[in-house]
Amino acid sequence: MRLFIFKRLVAFCLLFVVIWACHSDLPIPADSSHMGHNGEVLQILENRYIIILKEENAGLLLTQDRESIKQQITDFADDMLNGLSIQKDRIDHVYSGGIYGFSAYLNEQEYKKLSRMPDVAMIEKDREISFKDIGPEISQDFYGGAAGRVSGDLVPYGVERVGGPKAYTGNNVVYIVDSGIDLNNDELNVNESRGFNAIYTGEESRTFQDFNGHGTHVAGIVGAKMDGKGIAGVAAGAQVVPVKIVDQDGRGTYSGILAALDHIMEDGCKGDVVNVSLTGPITPTLETSILKATEKGIYFVFAAGNDSDDANNYSPGRLNGKYFSTVSAMDENDVFAEFSNYGNPPIDWCAPGVGILSTWIDGQFNFRSGTSYAAPHVAALILLGGPAKGGLVKNDPDGICDPIAVWKCP
Repeated sequence: MRLFIFKRLVAFCLLFVVIWACHSDLPIPADSSHMGHNGEVLQILENRYIIILKEENAGLLLTQDRESIKQQITDFADDMLNGLSIQKDRIDHVYSGGIYGFSAYLNEQEYKKLSRMPDVAMIEKDREISFKDIGPEISQDFYGGAAGRVSGDLVPYGVERVGGPKAYTGNNVVYIVDSGIDLNNDELNVNESRGFNAIYTGEESRTFQDFNGHGTHVAGIVGAKMDGKGIAGVAAGAQVVPVKIVDQDGRGTYSGILAALDHIMEDGCKGDVVNVSLTGPITPTLETSILKATEKGIYFVFAAGNDSDDANNYSPGRLNGKYFSTVSAMDENDVFAEFSNYGNPPIDWCAPGVGILSTWIDGQFNFRSGTSYAAPHVAALILLGGPAKGGLVKNDPDGICDPIAVWKCP
């Protein structure tokens, strides 16, 4: 038995686990007692703002291609700042997808000047997404590992429970909006050419490499290869695209998340899937960007969150619609996870999220728990053609038992 220490999470749905024993076949990090970050802190970033433009006043020719629209917005923002004697190199991100605008460094006086401009619809203060240790809350004995083998690959119990592994041979991809992906992990089919990095300073701004582990773990659940070694994911061999929004410490920015969604709007194709293990306060600007992306036929899968609360209180998981799936978590006995957010709607599916074995950085493997790890099971199923109902989760606190997502046979 392994001792798992659960800790609540409001943002990014990140729940790390203390593991005291290693699986005999897989390398587990020596520092497996690393304490995770929990409890989202959305700190206001001094002198950083998100500026949303009025489309009609900005004179944007929105019927043009995306690159032309982006250049229009860039030129318009440059002229606007120049007219206020603000240097244009203050601009950080430019948004030309779900929203039209830019983010910039401004002092208080410059912010007040810009807020009075008739072409500006709204200015929001940028915020840092970060995590803090809040200490263990729940301790229990639980074994989470492999249910069996397929051609030499270990099959984690979660993968087997949802009907995997199934070899994926299609052309669509899963965007992993997360901490990056381990680029040197032989288990993963990483498509760097379609990746995006929202980190704007330091070494991590120059690479999609995951120095945290969370994104690599999510990617392995989606598509770890069936190659006769290691583990197999649900949609084995599927391409996973790194969309890096947080660094090794789990820190990123709200403006960076919007930039990542803007990239997906531009790069994504019909049938692609976006896994978003991020949850926080209700944010209409973020939701607007996501809604716009679905017009291209791009699917979004959201972690419900780990706050033992109503999922309707959090973005983006509260979104409902054809292209949205919000996922709660359960254990290997189909029992609703105590930490998982609940509410049906908006929750569409429940999937394994307790003691999940998957890939880790430095070519290793690890066990983690949280709705962050339930969501990628469903993302992979959507890539394979969409989930089907495979029973109902037990002990759902809202009294409406979420359907368990499983592979839908052709």
